Amino acid sequence: MVTFADPANGKFAICEIPQTATWGTGPNDSIFCIANSPVTIYIVGEVRTTWFHTRLGAPQSYVNLRIRPVRAQDLRAARNLLASNATVPPRALISILAMFVLELNDVAAITKYKITVYASRRSTLKLKGAPHATPVEFTKCYDARFNDVVLMECYMTRYRVNDEGMVIYRGAWDIYRAAFELQALSLIAIGADTPIDDDSDNEADIGGVVL
Repeated sequence: MVTFADPANGKFAICEIPQTATWGTGPNDSIFCIANSPVTIYIVGEVRTTWFHTRLGAPQSYVNLRIRPVRAQDLRAARNLLASNATVPPRALISILAMFVLELNDVAAITKYKITVYASRRSTLKLKGAPHATPVEFTKCYDARFNDVVLMECYMTRYRVNDEGMVIYRGAWDIYRAAFELQALSLIAIGADTPIDDDSDNEADIGGVVL
């Protein structure tokens, strides 16, 4: 699964994405593509945080998920993919430098800069005549819980920012950041009661699941 590649359908594990992938054009200019078709990225990891509902159980307008990839190389691939396919505002350079600390094998630094991958998406519906969009249930997932081992499917998308790092919605793609947009979430295995050691560098065994 961590070496999965389906070129015909544009689906790849995070370490298997072809070098020919690049930002799309036209309607897909904000999506990472091959031949202008969106690339679906697979990342296997252990759930660290989820945000699908409010404390009262209502759907969120933006849902998100954070996982710890099963392999150190998958984490590096995800970080490098985001960093190498974005331009960075001058005041945000420190965040990119923090990403590359992961290459130093410094356990303290790795822990400090969160050895997780984050994906999110808007989950709203605007009905005809309604003044505002309404949050709706994100249904392409199971009830993800801390420690569960999951397959996270996502696109990589980009968004424009100005020189101050603030999001803007119009203009050329001069300055932009990249992020993972959640598409679906599938359960691989129910997690252990005790979380794994986040300082470990285990490359093939997490939560009792060998991939």
